[in-house]
Amino acid sequence: FRVAAYVTGIVFLISILFVGFTWLNIGRFEKILFSTQKRYDELRSERQSLGISHRNSEQALRRESSRHQRSVIENRTITELLRLALEPTPMQEYLEKSLSHLFRSIVWLEHLPEGVIFLVSHEDGQPYLEQAASHNLSAQLVNRCSRIEYGECLCGRVAATGTALFSNHVDEQHDIRFDDMSAHGHWVIPIMHHDTLLGVFNIYLPHGSQRDEHSEAFLSEVATVLASGIYMRKLYRLE
Repeated sequence: FRVAAYVTGIVFLISILFVGFTWLNIGRFEKILFSTQKRYDELRSERQSLGISHRNSEQALRRESSRHQRSVIENRTITELLRLALEPTPMQEYLEKSLSHLFRSIVWLEHLPEGVIFLVSHEDGQPYLEQAASHNLSAQLVNRCSRIEYGECLCGRVAATGTALFSNHVDEQHDIRFDDMSAHGHWVIPIMHHDTLLGVFNIYLPHGSQRDEHSEAFLSEVATVLASGIYMRKLYRLE
């Protein structure tokens, strides 16, 4: 009986030790598993972050490349407009060539292939805008907008204020309208020689276009070059 009891005690002790050892190992295994899973999650997160950073870097490089290409095109456009300004050509020919070159060049600018340049004229001492050159305007617009009074429609408002005007839809400022007029917007830029208004430069935009300060600055540069060419032709009577 004593032997049986001793054997039973030994078996019970071994069982307790085995269970305890197994429990400890399970705990250690769970800790290792938890630590491994945590590190795996960290590595996956780092990899995703690196992927996002890489994509962001690629996008930033593409944006920078696009800005550089745009700057190159702008510089070439201004250079060519300066060359045209210095040519001894009559006023209308000069303005039409300038408009044509501009619309061929500014592919980066969201615009419609339509534009017009007005010059300041006088009648009985009162200034008004006279259409001097246009690009792809409909015959209806050419006829109706051959003369614009100061304060009339968008171009007349720019002439009256001497400040640029942006519109991305046919709003209440559009005094001149037609029943079949399609939705559109405008950039209208004054052509200034020092403090004197020489004319107005107008390009058409798609409906809903967003105002862009960089585009406005570039179009103001274009207007400055046009002012030089217009002033020179008036000075030397190349009209």
